[in-house]
Amino acid sequence: ADIADFLKCDLLVFDYPGYGVSDGEATEQCVYDSVERVYKYATDDLGYVPKDIVLIGFSLGTAAMVHIASITPDLGAVVLIAPFTSLWRVILRRPNIMESSRLDMFKNYDKAQDIKCPTLVCHGKDDTIVDHHHGLVMKERIANSELFLIAASHQVQ
Repeated sequence: ADIADFLKCDLLVFDYPGYGVSDGEATEQCVYDSVERVYKYATDDLGYVPKDIVLIGFSLGTAAMVHIASITPDLGAVVLIAPFTSLWRVILRRPNIMESSRLDMFKNYDKAQDIKCPTLVCHGKDDTIVDHHHGLVMKERIANSELFLIAASHQVQ
């Protein structure tokens, strides 16, 4: 509540299945289904209009935000913190492979080009979990984006 008061905004926070206090398994489809349900709740039940919504995702959460932003053209903005281009690209340590594999998961690389709203990509140069080059590639894939690089690891304390 302190951050919401400081920013003079409302916050809607949720856990994916298998994370935080949520039961279930964190499959790719469950992550996408969860964020779609939360977005629908925010717009349909709470009455927020897309242009007043700012999505913020960190690490795996960036996949959910990239997903919803890629199918919602009139969002206010998106903030991606330590984003990755896809799971396969993280494992291979090659964030800018052009061709996506059918076996890949969380294909942010492919969805990024469909994001139309202003997007801030933030990444730590010392990130050893998701190399900061993933952030550089995501910035290039999202037309209306800015990049913020800092000297930080993945889990900034």
